[in-house]
Amino acid sequence: MSLYETVADQLCECYDEYGKKLAQPCWRCEALAATYPMSRCWAMPNSETFLMKPAADFVTKYIPRIGVTVDPYARNSKLCNITNDLNSNTSALHHMDAIDFLMKLAGEGVKASGVVIDPPYSPTQIKECYQGIGIKTASDMALRGKMMKARRGLVNAITEPGSVVLSFGWNTNGMGKRGWRIVEILLISHGSDHNDTICMAEVKLAYTPDTGADVRGICPFCGSSHPGKCVLS
Repeated sequence: MSLYETVADQLCECYDEYGKKLAQPCWRCEALAATYPMSRCWAMPNSETFLMKPAADFVTKYIPRIGVTVDPYARNSKLCNITNDLNSNTSALHHMDAIDFLMKLAGEGVKASGVVIDPPYSPTQIKECYQGIGIKTASDMALRGKMMKARRGLVNAITEPGSVVLSFGWNTNGMGKRGWRIVEILLISHGSDHNDTICMAEVKLAYTPDTGADVRGICPFCGSSHPGKCVLS
C-alpha cells in the first residue's frame, strides 16, 4: 500500500463523488507526502489582519474546502462561520474570552474542519486588547504561555484528523509537534522595522508521534503497521 493510498483512505478527499480515485492526491495528502512550500510577499501593515489581501487569500485558500470553521479572535472578520471576539464593538457572533469560547465549543461537542488563530502577537498587544475594553490583565510571558497551552489543548479537542488550523503571528510554533503537520508558510513583509506577519497552515494527522500509527494502526508515512515511530517520519 502506497503513502497516497493510505492517506487518501484516512482523509477521503482523493476520490470523486463516484468513488473514483483522482489522478492527483488532494492537498491534505500532499501535505503528508511532501515538504511544505514557503513564500514571501509584501503588504501594508494593518491591525485587522484579514484586511491585508495576502492574509485573507491565505485563509480563503483553505476555508472553501472545509465545513464548520471557527475563529476565536475574529474582530470583524467573516471568513469563518463561528466567530468570537472579546470586544463587543466588533461584528463577531460571540463576545467571550477566547479560552472560555473554545471551552464552550468543546463542551457542546463542536467538531471544526478549520480553525483560524489570530491572537494578539505579544504581551504588550494582549495588554492593549484587554485594557482597551476596560479589563486589567498581566502581560508577563508566563501568563501568555499558559494561554497558548490551554488554546492548543482546546483546539485539539474541537478538531478531527484532516482538520486544518491556520495560525497568524510572529512565530511558527502553531499547534506544536503532536499529531500536526505543516502544510504551508507565508511571510508577509511590511517594510521598515515592522515584524513580518507569519501565516502557517497545519493539518491534523490521524496518528500521534507516540505510537507512530493512525487510529487503525497503519503508519501514514510507509503504509504498513509497525510498533514505535516510523523511520520515514
